[in-house]
Amino acid sequence: MTLSILLFTIITFLACSIATHRRYDGYKLVRTIPDMDDDLDSLRILKDMYEGEEVDFWNGIKRLGMPVDIAVSPQMEATLIALLEDFGLRSTIVITDIQALIDDQMRPSLSTRVKRDADSTNEFDYNVYHPLGEINNWVNDIAAEYPNIATKIKIGASYKKRNILALKIGRASPTGDSKPVAWFQAGIHAREWISPASIIFVTHKLLSGYGSDNEITALLDGLDIYIIPVLNVDGYAYTWTNDRLWRKTRSENSDSMCVGVDANRNYDLHWGDADGADVNPCNETYRGTEATSEEEIKAVTRYMQGVVDSGDTIRLFIDFHSYGQVWMAPWGYTEDPSDDFEDQNNLQADAVEALTAVHGTNYTYGQISQTMYKASGCSVDWAYGALGVLYSYTIELPDTGDFGFTLPPERIESTVTELFEGLKVALNHIL
Repeated sequence: MTLSILLFTIITFLACSIATHRRYDGYKLVRTIPDMDDDLDSLRILKDMYEGEEVDFWNGIKRLGMPVDIAVSPQMEATLIALLEDFGLRSTIVITDIQALIDDQMRPSLSTRVKRDADSTNEFDYNVYHPLGEINNWVNDIAAEYPNIATKIKIGASYKKRNILALKIGRASPTGDSKPVAWFQAGIHAREWISPASIIFVTHKLLSGYGSDNEITALLDGLDIYIIPVLNVDGYAYTWTNDRLWRKTRSENSDSMCVGVDANRNYDLHWGDADGADVNPCNETYRGTEATSEEEIKAVTRYMQGVVDSGDTIRLFIDFHSYGQVWMAPWGYTEDPSDDFEDQNNLQADAVEALTAVHGTNYTYGQISQTMYKASGCSVDWAYGALGVLYSYTIELPDTGDFGFTLPPERIESTVTELFEGLKVALNHIL
């Protein structure tokens, strides 16, 4: 290929990429706090009427006294604030330019990649966000770096035929006996970048600490830990190439121009229960046409069922999300507590105490439907109710809304440092 043709190809590719990449220049994050039942009803009306490209409810409508964050375009800002005022709701601006924070998230990774290419090194920077290709390369590299305690696994394939990769870490039992299993998964919601970044960093801390840290060595000798850095691979890739704030999968919906399903409303346990998911394909919490309609959920549930069928016992399941700083147990589909809630709650209380002790970061904890809102067809309910995983949790990572989904890369390390202490409590408990 001649130089002129190569340059034309690159320029054309960049032009197409720029043309199709959605930007959020001038978008603001507006916060309102409902303090009466009528406020909750009003916000639900606004969500049903206006949610779309120009109005996006970032953290859902929860409970009285809990902030509701709404991303709004410059064109809709005045209208939204006026509507809130008409309903008697006060509002404040939390983020003045969402695109500036997105640029801050992406820039360190881009500069790191340039430097890495120039230096011809393969070092992975755990303090920046990485696109899917780099994460997949990391899975390959770290499995090769720790061959005695780490194995790469292909869980399945996505709607777009991308591989869903995982790691199984832990020392093989010298007697060949099965060991208790922990299952960690991240990135089920594409825009929650701190989720994959955190679990990747946690994996590195576990593997690099084996043999030198007595506690970590005991954990990996006694447990098998499965780790999926990115479950919603299509959606996550799309956040890097087209729309940073994309949440759902990328499957096509028949009879609708709207794309994707909320993969965390697609599990086959109380799928589609009232108030826990949306039936509108254009909504962010769209449940899909049926339970496990999404290839990603078919793949992960099939694989987990296979682990159990092989004779191993999954004792701990954690699905990592953001944002909110909450550690939550089943149920999501109902406000009734699970039969094991006291046991589940005691463990998450201990884990949160250890986490908070590091930097003083405040995490709340409790039952999903009581702590946040109802969510039917979610991973945690399925893991506990269908697969029998006693300690089944969702963790909403930082922050509480100052940055939301656009948490700066400078916050990755502190997030992981405290999270690691909480996870060690949970892992030691099942060991």
